Parts: sequence; C-alpha cells; structure tokens
Amino acid sequence: MSTQGETTRPITRIDKAFEKCAAENRPALVTFITGGDPDQATSQAILNALPGAGADVIELGMPFSDPMAEGVPIQLATQRALKTGMTMDKVLDMVRAFRKTNDETPIVLMGYYNPIYFRGSEAFAKEAKEAGVDGLDLDEDNDGYLIFDDCDDTDPTVNPGAEERPDEAKASGVDDFGMPTFHHIDIQA
Repeated sequence: MSTQGETTRPITRIDKAFEKCAAENRPALVTFITGGDPDQATSQAILNALPGAGADVIELGMPFSDPMAEGVPIQLATQRALKTGMTMDKVLDMVRAFRKTNDETPIVLMGYYNPIYFRGSEAFAKEAKEAGVDGLDLDEDNDGYLIFDDCDDTDPTVNPGAEERPDEAKASGVDDFGMPTFHHIDIQA
C-alpha cells in the first residue's frame, strides 16, 4: 500500500508483540530453542509452552550442519537435533503445529542462509509464510531488516535498520533476501 509517496505495510505479529510490550512499559521476552533438540516431540512441547511462560517472540533455530558462528550451546543443540533427523521440513511442521493453537505469538526462524539457498529462496519464503513464520534471523555478519509484503513480490521493501548501510540495502528480489546485506527478515502475512 502506498500513500502519497509513502510506503506502508500491514501490521505484523512482530509489530503487535512489541507494541504490546511498549504499552505495558516492559521489555519483550524473546526466547530461543533449536528445533528438534533434544527431539522433535520435546521441542514441539517446549515451543507450544513458551507463550504461556511469558515469551513475547520465539526464535526457532533451524539446525544446520556447520553452525560455526554460534556459541557452544547452540552448536551442541544443533548437533543433537541433526542426530535425531531434524530437517527444514520438520522445523516448518513444528511451526504449522504451533499455529493450530497459537496465532498471536511471532515465530522467527534463526539460522544460516545455506539451507535456504539450497531449497530456493523464493520457495522457502513462500513455504515459511504459509507455515506461519513471521521472520528470519540469518546469522550473517550484517545488519538490516527486510520486509516482504508478499513472498511473491520481486521488489521487497527495506525497513529502517538497513538505512545504516544504504548502499547495501537495495534488494533486487526475493532471491536476494538472504544475501549478506540483510539480517532480520519479516515475512508479511
């Protein structure tokens, strides 16, 4: 949506979560778990319980075979998840199951671009959106915040945060969303 040269976007679950915390004059509790650690059933139960325990936003780790930019706890959690057979499809299944009982709490997938690239950026963005994912936190050495009004959009909108590096904050399309110019991605519903 555009109004007199200004680009607007729908309010997301992520926006609502932070607006609620601001209205309550408190910081947001953003939690993290690795999908599949120690196994899929247990991590699903933990994921489902986090909002009741006070989580405002949940980061769900996408296990990847080479999580070297992470600290030891996340490296070990990822190794355990992979040993149990955790896959990207299973992580998205966890989100789908979560969305059956909770449509308010934002879920942000955290991980690396490699598995997304392998799957196909545009296909992954569409699958993630359909599963109920609200955003991505890709562990690349960068800053920025990219928003998709529609995962089929070939001209995503760059949000403030990427303005610190305006020369790098130009995206040519969905296929470029995981490039090192962006860190957080908010997938619009």
